[in-house]
Formats: sequence, C-alpha cells, structure tokens
Amino acid sequence: SSKSAVASGDVIQSFFGQGHDGSAYVSCANLRWVVDGTVSSSLVPTRIEFWTLSTGGSYGEKMRLTPNGDLGVGVNSPSVRIHTDGPMRVGQYAKAALPSASTSGAGAIAYVSDEAGGAVLAFSDGTSWRRVTDRAVVS
Repeated sequence: SSKSAVASGDVIQSFFGQGHDGSAYVSCANLRWVVDGTVSSSLVPTRIEFWTLSTGGSYGEKMRLTPNGDLGVGVNSPSVRIHTDGPMRVGQYAKAALPSASTSGAGAIAYVSDEAGGAVLAFSDGTSWRRVTDRAVVS
C-alpha cells in the first residue's frame, strides 16, 4: 500500500510515564509531538505537548511549545513567546548581586529585593538596570 501524509492533529511521537500506585500502573506523564498545521512537501509543522497528572488527579496538557517557538504554560494557544495562565516569577537579587545588565541584554527583568524605597522590578536597558517605576538606575 502507498504511504499517506500525516494530518494536523496526528500524534507522531509520544513518551509515556507510568507509576505503580500499589495496585495498578497509572499514567502520570506524557511528552507528545503532534502535527500542527498543513502538511506539504518537506514540511510537517509540529508542536510539543507536556502532559502531567496533578496532585488532584487531573491528567492533561500543562505546557505546549508551538511550531513558531511560542511557549504556553497552562495555555494551549499561546499568542506570544511565553504565555502563562497565572503569575510569573523572575529571579530575585540584592543590588550587589545583580548580573551584568549588558550581558543580560536589553529587556531582561529582575526583582531587586533591597532597592532604596523598597523592593522593585528592574529592567536592563543593555547598559544599566533601571527601576520600572521611574526608569531611574538601580543604586
């Protein structure tokens, strides 16, 4: 028989994790590669899905990496590079321990725990770390 092309939604690879609960094996994790879009010559767009079993017993997709490189955490259709369904936490630093603003690159974000006036989010402009509240250099 001749081979036919895969279609959007087809699972093309999957790794399952199972654990024994004392009486039976339980599916507890799954890493899946799924066709995500129109298949054509030399092109099979693929997403990667990460499935886990929560402490409450809910088994399902928890994270997705799209063919375009967008990452969704708790979001199945991420619309930006990192899209979460909840708060995010960035690294916390004392002023003296902040990494180099130039090495971190413009747009990097950090939480400065001991800034004058209280803790604050700061961003790198590529040269200095600046407070998001007033753009002043962290000092």
